[in-house]
Amino acid sequence: MAPHPAADLTGQLLDGRYRLHEVLGSGGMGAVHRAEDTRLQRIVAVKVLPHTATDDLARARMRTEARLAGSLHHVGVAQVFDYVETSESVDGLAYIVMEHVEGHSLAELLRETGPMPVEQVMSVLVQVSDALAAAHAAGVVHRDVKPANIMLTPAGRTVLVDFGIAWSDANEPLTATGTLIGTADYLSPEQAAGRTAGPLSDLYSLGVVAHHCLTGTSPFRRDSQISTAVAP
Repeated sequence: MAPHPAADLTGQLLDGRYRLHEVLGSGGMGAVHRAEDTRLQRIVAVKVLPHTATDDLARARMRTEARLAGSLHHVGVAQVFDYVETSESVDGLAYIVMEHVEGHSLAELLRETGPMPVEQVMSVLVQVSDALAAAHAAGVVHRDVKPANIMLTPAGRTVLVDFGIAWSDANEPLTATGTLIGTADYLSPEQAAGRTAGPLSDLYSLGVVAHHCLTGTSPFRRDSQISTAVAP
């Protein structure tokens, strides 16, 4: 079934509680809004997957994302507060309510500044490594470690976000074996080959991120995603 077109939900009040404001980012797994929790009077981030009533696989993936990210309690992982999936929501929406991380992504910083100082790169790598260690200890593999999924706060905190394609060996697989999962520039060799990703896959991707931070370029960038993914 073809996906429904994304609707502009800015200004909507979800389930009488979460007022959606501007879109912070969007992708195949939904749009993330800055939002207000009107009950607790705080700013949160709400990742919305629209029209889920007719898309069981998308619902299952978002449910898995909420459960896996919500199982991690680490300063380097954005906290999950709630997951809502109900036919009574606006247009049958499902959504995750998360900590709103103030700041900008590592990808934005690299676009603006190019190569980063070694000391700053080391701070980012240590903090992301700590977050990944916590995830891996809980049996969770992120599978999409890249600059766009690393947030930097003004206070110097580094936060790993977007567990949308994360995997745990406790889960039923939602993607067929042989399917390319992740972002081509940062894929581990086993992911590029369509094999199962593990903790070392995340560390490989983090190593590629380190190269990008230090040099300003991805080491494997080619003319297409496929050629990038399989680059030596």
